[in-house]
Amino acid sequence: MQGNSIFILHFISTFYETSDSLKISIPQKQLLALEKKAAEEVEKVTKLTKLLEQAEIDHEACLHSNLAGNTTDQEA
Repeated sequence: MQGNSIFILHFISTFYETSDSLKISIPQKQLLALEKKAAEEVEKVTKLTKLLEQAEIDHEACLHSNLAGNTTDQEA
């Protein structure tokens, strides 16, 4: 997902650079707004990825804890 945001940012930059030859003009303010939005999306994806990774770690720890608890309960 992060790759998609980076691709979009690259596409926007490339599109702006080639817009003269295509006779298409993107106002500088609009380009900056799009670049800012793309950067914000990259930040969101990064944060969500970190949260997902931590959730997976916590889930694994919980599973191992439950398995260890079940083994102890069976021995008693």
